[in-house]
Amino acid sequence: MKLALFVNNIMTEEVGYTTNRLAMAAINRGHEAWVIGADDFKYNRDNKIMATAKHAPKSSYKSSETYLKDLQSAKAKQEEICVDDFDVLFLRSDPSNETGPRTWA
Repeated sequence: MKLALFVNNIMTEEVGYTTNRLAMAAINRGHEAWVIGADDFKYNRDNKIMATAKHAPKSSYKSSETYLKDLQSAKAKQEEICVDDFDVLFLRSDPSNETGPRTWA
């Protein structure tokens, strides 16, 4: 299964967040778990919703700390993907964290 997890910002995710544990558990069970930040979406020419998504490089993880470190590093796979290509899109963002200049998120 190809999953996408929508978060506020990949780089501000923290180890203890449930989103990271969900993604890690999915990867450990053989699924693809991609993470997309609020500012990673765009429309293409055909009016399809695209997203620059990130995927951790390993096929299994023992700790959410290692998973998140890999996801936030240059080792992470990054790809522009049509949102229609995902089987599931989990909405895991927290709008209350978006104040000031990012209220749009």
